[in-house]
Amino acid sequence: MIVASGGENVPRRPALAAQLPGAIVQRHAAEYTKPDDLPDGGILVVGSAQSGTQIADELSATGRPVWLSTSAVGRASVRYRRRHTVRWLCEMGFFDDRTEDLLDSSSVRLVPALLAPGGRSMSLQTVAEHGATLTGRIVGVNGQTLTFDDSVAANVAYGDRAAEAFRVMIDDHIRSLGLDAPDPEPDEAYRPIRLNAPGELSLQDSGIRSVIWCTGLTGDFRWLGEELLDPTGAPKRQGTVSPAPDVWFLGLRWLIRRTSGNFWGFPQDAAVVADMVRNSLAAGTGRARPS
Repeated sequence: MIVASGGENVPRRPALAAQLPGAIVQRHAAEYTKPDDLPDGGILVVGSAQSGTQIADELSATGRPVWLSTSAVGRASVRYRRRHTVRWLCEMGFFDDRTEDLLDSSSVRLVPALLAPGGRSMSLQTVAEHGATLTGRIVGVNGQTLTFDDSVAANVAYGDRAAEAFRVMIDDHIRSLGLDAPDPEPDEAYRPIRLNAPGELSLQDSGIRSVIWCTGLTGDFRWLGEELLDPTGAPKRQGTVSPAPDVWFLGLRWLIRRTSGNFWGFPQDAAVVADMVRNSLAAGTGRARPS
């Protein structure tokens, strides 16, 4: 059996979502479609990765009051040295990295870097420039009062450091191969920013009537049985292989490589799993060696 039910198809919401007043309309990013589907008034967007920044930017463009509760997420310029950053990264083998290639294995738990579509670079600064008010991470709800930590400046700096790290990585690649490339250009999404983030926010006073949770997704593997799951509810596995006979996995993040969990990478993983199944059947063992 090949388990390909996906590891990111169940919306995650923090426990404090249940503490919001019942009159507040709550949506997860997976349920959001367009601004007109939300009631009039202010909107709090929680989470500043791909979905959060794009949704906050779209809502700000309607002229409505928007607050973005930020988190530590890296970012990359859409283009660098007159070439799409993704093309550089592909050429460098960045997306083919395996867990054993990483200097810091904790990297597998990081949220993917912000790389907005549409040909323009995105940062927390640009979202604020377009009208959203940045806050720290939401940490409490008490009636009508929301509480935030003081991480917003650190979150902005985190994104800027990641953007610079990508630029340095590309520069090193160009230098090591002696490539003829245009001179570096400024980071179009970087700019100094003056922050005046609220530590508390009154839903009533601010007019916030909607909250959009951009807090990620997970998978539901309970149907496999507890014996095949780790304490977090994720499948037990070694590479693509389950401890159970005749069970393999496909489509999970970092299953084999950086791109294992997306449309770009899983066809390569599918070929690996297919070979393993074929070899196992040919050997008549019902098992295969881990990838």
